[in-house]
Amino acid sequence: MSQKDQEQKQDAASITNEAVQKPQAVEQAILGATSKEYEDQQHYLQGVRLYLIMVSLCLCLFLTNLEIPIVTTSLIGITDDLGDFNKASWVISSYLLGYVGVLIIFSKLSDVFGRKSILILVVLIFVLFSAACGAAQTIEQLIVFRAFQGIGGAGNYSLSAVILVELVPSNKYAKYTTIVSLFYSLSLLLGPIFGGIITQNATWRWIFLLNVPAGAVALGIIVFAMPNGFPFHGIPKERRPNSISKLSSKWLLARFDLFGAVLLLAATLLLVAALEEADVHYPWKSAFVITLLTISGLSWIGFLLWERRMTQNTKVCEPVFPWRFVESRILLGMIL
Repeated sequence: MSQKDQEQKQDAASITNEAVQKPQAVEQAILGATSKEYEDQQHYLQGVRLYLIMVSLCLCLFLTNLEIPIVTTSLIGITDDLGDFNKASWVISSYLLGYVGVLIIFSKLSDVFGRKSILILVVLIFVLFSAACGAAQTIEQLIVFRAFQGIGGAGNYSLSAVILVELVPSNKYAKYTTIVSLFYSLSLLLGPIFGGIITQNATWRWIFLLNVPAGAVALGIIVFAMPNGFPFHGIPKERRPNSISKLSSKWLLARFDLFGAVLLLAATLLLVAALEEADVHYPWKSAFVITLLTISGLSWIGFLLWERRMTQNTKVCEPVFPWRFVESRILLGMIL
């Protein structure tokens, strides 16, 4: 091996070690070095592509939020067909359980694996389990499918919010946020109306099956209209922040805070389950409810302590909930 080859190998090893030990510093250096190039290559989408992606985001948000009020007005029809009226509340609660449990997690996954790939995944989950809900033969099947539908809905909501602020420059936020908010409000307004109309004139299964063609349209737009590597599509592949992961095969997966995600999921699911069951199937003083609330509380404490530790740690892993959100009164106020 020549001396030149040895020097190149040593340089590559040095870069790899630096990327593994200080990924945030490396990413900041890359972004700083390419910020002018990033703007010169039209980072923000324009024209037909921008409008198509806006249509897909609005459609995703509309369908996701429609699933709560539209099902509420259809519960009688659902239980008349499937029976077990005493479990009817879980048809709604299971959706909310899946929804709130992974809301933050999908946003962090998109930071690690890319916006487009995770958005395609969550829309696909939502569409597939909407079809499964429409085909459910028992109330138990419907409850389980609704939970997975909620997981897809959570990804739709969180990624739509994240992508929106990356889609246009800050001076256009007000315009495009207003458009998205309009569709959000329409979904809550039209949900009960659609639910009543469908239940009276057709089978309740259509309240889920209608998501399939609409979701397929949104999915097709995302696949063909959203550029690969968004929002870093204006930067050459070898200089994008996520391209650092190519220097180490384990770097990409190591970035995701899996333990923090599990703690957050456990804390959220157990809390919602306890509140749902308390004073309905179990009294507040029952061992079941107290156990759920206790474990949920401990999980929340563990989650916050773990995220604080991850934020202060210099290793590759990125926290699901960066501690700077707590230290900033503005960010904390927005969250609360």
